[in-house]
Amino acid sequence: EVWQSIPAGVDILITHGPPKGIGDVTKDVDSRLPVHVGSKSLMRQVVDRIKPRIHAFGHIHDERGIDNVGRVVKGPTEFINCACCDLSGRLKHHGTIVEID
Repeated sequence: EVWQSIPAGVDILITHGPPKGIGDVTKDVDSRLPVHVGSKSLMRQVVDRIKPRIHAFGHIHDERGIDNVGRVVKGPTEFINCACCDLSGRLKHHGTIVEID
């Protein structure tokens, strides 16, 4: 599995898609109801093993800014949904600035 190749203890992890349950809500194609579509295996690896200070991702444009202005802290990790375009691909959100001490 690709997530297992990421070394533990990296400071910043950048992935295209989100982990399951954080910044991953979109609407189901058929029912149009909200669903979580992130990766369960990525979430397990990030929380249990990798433990980065920051995990940045995009891909799920619907979720940008819903939880804590696009940021959620869980344990030692700050999760940031950095999606900047709307669903039609137009630039909608300003960039995400992260300060690291």
